[in-house]
Amino acid sequence: MPVVSPDRPFLRGSWRTRLAVGLAAACLVVTALPQVAMASPPTPNFPAAIDDYATYDGQDQCLPIQKGTVGLGTC
Repeated sequence: MPVVSPDRPFLRGSWRTRLAVGLAAACLVVTALPQVAMASPPTPNFPAAIDDYATYDGQDQCLPIQKGTVGLGTC
């Protein structure tokens, strides 16, 4: 066991304790700082054609497998 100097009380704990205290202090400092609110970027002017609906594309073939989340459960 290393010799501890009485004029250096911080060295009495283990390195894990010092690391935990340092991390806790850093977390407190980071979370206590005020968050800077940022303005949202301006919305670009899109042409009207960008929001057109797609035409209907019906089912082309019938596959005998489960689809969606039911199909994921049978993998």
